[in-house]
Amino acid sequence: MHVAAGALIFKEGQHGDQAYLIERGAVEIWTDRTGERICLARLGPGDLFGERAVLGDAIRSASATALEATRLTLINSDHLRQRLRDADPIIGLIVKQLLQNPERGVVTFGPPSDPLAVEKMRLESALEAALKGDLLHLYYQPIVDLNGGGVIGAEALVRWEHPTRGWINPQAMVLLAEETSLIRSLDRWVVTRACQDLFALRAMVDAAAFRVNVNLSAQEVGWEGFIDDVSTIVMKEGLSPHDLKLEITESALVQAVGAAAWVRRCQAAGFDVVIDDFGTGYSSLAYLMDLSVDILKIDQAFVRSLMEVPRAAPVIRAITQMAAALEMDVVVEGIEDTQTAKRLADLGCHYGQGYLYARPLSREHLADWLRSMP
Repeated sequence: MHVAAGALIFKEGQHGDQAYLIERGAVEIWTDRTGERICLARLGPGDLFGERAVLGDAIRSASATALEATRLTLINSDHLRQRLRDADPIIGLIVKQLLQNPERGVVTFGPPSDPLAVEKMRLESALEAALKGDLLHLYYQPIVDLNGGGVIGAEALVRWEHPTRGWINPQAMVLLAEETSLIRSLDRWVVTRACQDLFALRAMVDAAAFRVNVNLSAQEVGWEGFIDDVSTIVMKEGLSPHDLKLEITESALVQAVGAAAWVRRCQAAGFDVVIDDFGTGYSSLAYLMDLSVDILKIDQAFVRSLMEVPRAAPVIRAITQMAAALEMDVVVEGIEDTQTAKRLADLGCHYGQGYLYARPLSREHLADWLRSMP
């Protein structure tokens, strides 16, 4: 947020719903006493202000004006409370008491010792704006039948093009969302957009049997409201749960409390559940006795080793035989050439995705790609 010199940021008596971190410039905190402007503090880069009214759900006790051209990072009440919840309990209590003490005057934090903390808050604010402004992008990597060559669906991949930083690393974006209060908003944005795109895709091409895989955060596992949320979105967008497959990584699913019950609830609602990155996240197969998932997705690390490491093929065959015995389908990621695709099919893999077939595509390009298929 850029503020011109002399601009009023907020006024005494207003309801407070945001705090501000000064990145560049200067701000004066002041109050009006019988027509006389009294300066309470002059703040600079690294200082936080406006936080007391946010935490206390109270009105502003003073006004704030930019003394010069100033750049601010906005921190809403959810962000601030999340930071306190994540802090050490004693530290969080001390900070809350400081911020809510009406006699403390103005407390400033000084320049942050870790510039990465400021950078993280700036990115968090930008990601929230991207979610609210529908500025994220969803791309689709097709999943094909390794034996017949037909297309069965695609994996939805969310991407973020920052207005000044360009494309943000997807893993960094998801990690940022998981460390803040934004991950559930991100997951629901992905589900909503995937449903909208699939509905539109079926109007463009013959894709009645086409299904979309959506990736979920570990935080969704065990959360009671998840199934209702996603089911509501799917129905609202004119689809059924059968049209979506829910992907979650092996490590996230195994470590989550109540994972088996969560999987059963997803399936009872009509969703297939996919274990992503299978074979890389856990050292025991005992969890498969409890987690009756529908699909195993073999990590691309196995594919990269297939043609070079002699033991890779027997390992993949063992996985496919186990999956068959448990009545699970197998999808393989990272297929880049026809020789690898044929070898994987011979080893019992059912489906695959990778650059051999297509890179991630926008909805429009996916429709064109489907039209080009024989």
